[in-house]
Amino acid sequence: MWISACWLISTIVLIGAVGSIGAGRIGDQFSHRRMLLAVAALVSICSLVGAAADGFSMLIVTRFV
Repeated sequence: MWISACWLISTIVLIGAVGSIGAGRIGDQFSHRRMLLAVAALVSICSLVGAAADGFSMLIVTRFV
């Protein structure tokens, strides 16, 4: 059980680190407000799908997106 929690947290941290590399440049091109709204919508949708996930692998996939 602890291993699963570690994988989940590691996935979230890894995606945050990788995503922040290009987020500034994309925010400069499309405006930071648009990017914030788009990312908030994507995270909300993936969180809802993750809440309904029937397995750990599906939960990791929704956290990865």
